[in-house]
Amino acid sequence: MKMNKARYMTLFMHIVSSGSITKAAEKLEVSKSVVSHQLKLLEQEIGVTLLKRTTRKQQLTSAGEQFYRDCIQLHQITESAWLHAKEEQVEPQGKLKVSAPHALMSSLIVPALAHAFRDYSKVNLDLVSNDDQQNLIENDIDLAIRIGLSKSSNLKQKRIGSFRDQLCQSLIRPVIDDSQFIEELPYIANTWQGKYIQHDLTSIKGKHKQQLAFKASHQANNLHTCISLIEQGLGIGLVPDFVCQKYRTSLRPILKDYQLAENPIYALHPYQGAVPIAVKMAILQIEKALTIL
Repeated sequence: MKMNKARYMTLFMHIVSSGSITKAAEKLEVSKSVVSHQLKLLEQEIGVTLLKRTTRKQQLTSAGEQFYRDCIQLHQITESAWLHAKEEQVEPQGKLKVSAPHALMSSLIVPALAHAFRDYSKVNLDLVSNDDQQNLIENDIDLAIRIGLSKSSNLKQKRIGSFRDQLCQSLIRPVIDDSQFIEELPYIANTWQGKYIQHDLTSIKGKHKQQLAFKASHQANNLHTCISLIEQGLGIGLVPDFVCQKYRTSLRPILKDYQLAENPIYALHPYQGAVPIAVKMAILQIEKALTIL
């Protein structure tokens, strides 16, 4: 029986991108033995070893590396063909997987997506809050919202807005607005900031600059936990300006005459051809939300 080349190439792409036959089998919803057997048939048909496997890891051979690149290219062409065929689609539908940092997801992304798709019951949102920059293709992510420009050249990215972080303190603590004492205060850091933190501030009028250095007294791995610690008066910390506004009954910004640099926000997607209408709608609504921050 003639081998379905496209099917086997897709299988091989998933084995490599998933990192193991077991994970590929879970993703494809088939048994591990089926995937292993089909990989064996593929290598027999081609007549070359594509993947060296041990009980702990797998490694591409030189032939496998080139074959994997070709598999990805075929996959992109196939996806593009399907999207072009659906280009005339008026109503968005299907799964829309969106990733964004913790700081943006609940306060910005979720309200924007809810506004965009409230009347489209056929759209199924799959939201991933993650401060790591995940591989969009390997993780089947349709749209990623990131802070700062990404280095990847395989993704389409567009700047859709920006925000500024603010140093904030709890309302239950005495007002502090003197920079010479601020560095002595306990500092609450998000894990991504590390243990030693430096902030470069510029006066609102742009004439004066100052640098503040801190050693984290407390750490948390997400923004909302950091905010909770600040609210309890355990120290000061960095909060996005649009989030700080929502906590105005419990937080206040300090050093109001100074500001930190802007944080640009980018929308990224992996589509090389026609972009799904749901992705377009999501980007547009998130961009609108950023303009009114």
